[in-house]
Amino acid sequence: METVWKKFRNGEEKAAIADTIEYIYRNPFLLGYMDFDEDTKSEFLLYMYRIVPKLLQSYNEERSAMRTYIPIAVRLYVKSWRREMAKKLAERIGLIQCYQSENGFEEGLVAGEVEPNYAAKPDMTVLKGISSRHAKEVILILALKSACSLSEDRLRNIAKTIDFEQEQLVEFAKHIQKNKAKKNERRISAVESRNRSYFFKRKYALELGRLQPESAQYQRVAKQLAFQASILGIKNQRLREKHCMNTTVFEIATLLKISPRTVVRRLASVKGKGSD
Repeated sequence: METVWKKFRNGEEKAAIADTIEYIYRNPFLLGYMDFDEDTKSEFLLYMYRIVPKLLQSYNEERSAMRTYIPIAVRLYVKSWRREMAKKLAERIGLIQCYQSENGFEEGLVAGEVEPNYAAKPDMTVLKGISSRHAKEVILILALKSACSLSEDRLRNIAKTIDFEQEQLVEFAKHIQKNKAKKNERRISAVESRNRSYFFKRKYALELGRLQPESAQYQRVAKQLAFQASILGIKNQRLREKHCMNTTVFEIATLLKISPRTVVRRLASVKGKGSD
């Protein structure tokens, strides 16, 4: 960090600022913002880009070393940023109903909301017309599709009924449950990221309405609005396409060591008969 001060003192202000921002970017743990996701981190770094020149101008080398001054100062601004984000959270939450009414979006803005568990109906008539060998695979597949809603005792009873290793089916179910928990964490993060994009889109839209169309500021905000609208669309699409909570065909095929096509065929054989 001492080289940063030398650059700034010698008139190389842009280089000194760039080096300081890079230092902040590379040290999230030291500076206390390691929990920021990529979007929040980007916003924070933009915020710090405006602050760093003031920090460098205020530095007094007689009072402290630069390697001490910068980390302490940045940590204080991290705390300040967190307080500011906390204040904005209430406003963001207030926008939920507005977003739902504007978009009719089928997925709620509450980050913790998840898709319902798959739960096969306990109706053995679905196996009519299916060979005994295929029926065993169908029952296994349906049990794994329903793994998050079946108790261990129920799984063992299913395994016993079809002469399948009981503990193995329980382990398969636990594996699926762990995967679903990971999916849920990723989906929560994706929903929170989508929510932030909507918040910023709304913010820029409101700001644009207060500006004169011929002003330079209007043009800058309009670009920010267009960018956030584009990002919001991409994040909505990703939520629909990549954050399905249900157990996939490929997960089941891998566990049972059969082809994904076989899983699809077995599910198709009972589709419309009481389960899907």
